[in-house]
Amino acid sequence: MFQTINNEKYELVHFEILLSEVSNQENISFAEACAVIAREASWHLEGIPFNEPFYLYDYDVINGFSNSDAFSNQSINFLKDMALGAEFAEESNPDVKGMYSRIDSGSGWYREFYFKGTEITISFLDTGVNLPPCLEKFRSRAEQLLKSKKDRLAKERAKAGQKEASRDELEKEIERLQTEVKQLLSELPCQLGDFRDDDPLLIAIQLRNSEWSNYDEDDRKSIPSQEALVTQLKQQYKNMPDAQARAIEKVACPIKRK
Repeated sequence: MFQTINNEKYELVHFEILLSEVSNQENISFAEACAVIAREASWHLEGIPFNEPFYLYDYDVINGFSNSDAFSNQSINFLKDMALGAEFAEESNPDVKGMYSRIDSGSGWYREFYFKGTEITISFLDTGVNLPPCLEKFRSRAEQLLKSKKDRLAKERAKAGQKEASRDELEKEIERLQTEVKQLLSELPCQLGDFRDDDPLLIAIQLRNSEWSNYDEDDRKSIPSQEALVTQLKQQYKNMPDAQARAIEKVACPIKRK
């Protein structure tokens, strides 16, 4: 129990150290390193399964590691600002230790963040990234954990007869689903219920979905009663005129009533 803090401190990797070493190793600018990490961290936060995830953490000895969505998004915005050329430096005042303020013509500040050493080492190894010096001490354990997980997943897939999807395949599937969602949204009437709670078209759509879902064209008993639906609308929407209720019922009805 009392070694928990020492174990946590061992895992701490400060963002500046990692980004500086990665930029030197990969022969890219610090800003470009920030851009790549911001992109990957955003995907991991959204649960997009391209590779082993890593996260951006706040840390103190009282609460340990924490990576709430709010802090993670703030840290991603910090990375994005640096990727776009904003320059920051840590405050010299010890009362605000760990705070980074703009030192160029802009304004704003962010709190420092950390990576968990073993976690990001696993992610780097999984994607074939050469480990920077600050992560070498985590290599052995990370390799063991990654191998153990891959072996377990391979056995599970073999048992289920599944084929492992590549990153390219996953990206294409995401693009396909995004296109499908856009197509479905384009087929919906715009601004449904945006400006009034008693939007007639929205009510008609809801009425069809709720009252006609069990309709069987070979069973006349499955046809909802016209008068019952009109009465239902007038009871649900107290000030709805009879003529409007009948018009909505007519729009909701998918068949020609006799």
